[in-house]
Amino acid sequence: MVTSPGSTAAARRCGSIYKGFAHCLLALGDSLSVSNQKEEEDMQEIDSICRSWDDFHDCANVAMAGCPEEAAAVWESLRKESKKMQFSGNLYDMCSNRVQSVTTTGARNPDKTNQESLKGHVSHISPAHSILLASCLCLLFMYRWI
Repeated sequence: MVTSPGSTAAARRCGSIYKGFAHCLLALGDSLSVSNQKEEEDMQEIDSICRSWDDFHDCANVAMAGCPEEAAAVWESLRKESKKMQFSGNLYDMCSNRVQSVTTTGARNPDKTNQESLKGHVSHISPAHSILLASCLCLLFMYRWI
């Protein structure tokens, strides 16, 4: 069987998606730790965290671009691991709810967003960060040794 140089390069790139994904996770962790140190108001903190999440998602998509089977395996394993954890809320839900609440309120004045609904989500941020990052890193280390 003869392989083309393009398929060899693609196989090499797809073999390193875990390294790229790990880089994205580390950048997310760094960004989240910086936002926690700033002691911002609730709305600003949520916006900062969601920007970090959006950046992570974009980074992960770039790291896994062109490797659909490997990317699907990574996301599926993370989905399964997240179901095992006993906490309510996660960054995906929190940030997508934030976008929905802004669009449903009309976004005429973002400074007057319902603060009470935002405070209800803030209590879940810190445990979710720790558990999400720990589980993702554990998965990455497990894949590295397999």
